[in-house]
Amino acid sequence: MKYSRTPQNWLAKFRCAISGLVFGFREQRSFRVHLPCAVVVVALAVWLDLERMPFCTLLLCVGIVLGAELLNTGLEYLARAVTDEVNEDVRRALDVSGGAVLMVALVAAIVGLVILVPPILEGLSIQL
Repeated sequence: MKYSRTPQNWLAKFRCAISGLVFGFREQRSFRVHLPCAVVVVALAVWLDLERMPFCTLLLCVGIVLGAELLNTGLEYLARAVTDEVNEDVRRALDVSGGAVLMVALVAAIVGLVILVPPILEGLSIQL
């Protein structure tokens, strides 16, 4: 099976990348979990009027989680293209990439809590 050739100019490369983003956001169930969480986190950060660095840290965490999810999705599609037979190495590779997404998401959630909980509690006049 032959794959389509990699585009040679930057505009075509960006079109391919945007196509991948759109596919990931439209077709992958994981984005139905991660994307609403990302929107809530960013909206909460804006509402709390966070300073630049904590806000950027949250944006970076969101970007890393969504990027890891896209990489995992790409690996899943590549694995299906390589073989449709049960293959222990492919299964392990997919498990590891899924574990990587879980790890990034858990760390991002902890970072989000560390950054967002204190100003929320302060706004509610609750002291830690």
